[in-house]
Amino acid sequence: MNYKKFIVEVLQLSKLERIIELEEQVEISINEAKDKTQQILDLKKVEAEKEINLLKASYQEQIDQIQQSTQDELNRISKALEAKKLELNQKIDSDYKEVVEKYILELKKEVLSS
Repeated sequence: MNYKKFIVEVLQLSKLERIIELEEQVEISINEAKDKTQQILDLKKVEAEKEINLLKASYQEQIDQIQQSTQDELNRISKALEAKKLELNQKIDSDYKEVVEKYILELKKEVLSS
């Protein structure tokens, strides 16, 4: 009987060893899958960051172009307004001189007629 019991125990032990071996293989497979998944995630993250950086650069270039064209337009408008201001100041001076001359002529006429 002991021999049969021994054989049963050996068989059970053998089954347990196979189960443990399978569990270890499953754990190894799980860890390998986790590592592979992490590698894929890291690769995708790097690819996404590259794409984001390309988009940022593209948008920054567009923003810079818009800022430059806006600044150019502001400069053009400022120059036009400055020229208009100068023109108006000259007209005011001219009109003022004309009014003063007319007033002086009127005063002279008045003085001469009195």
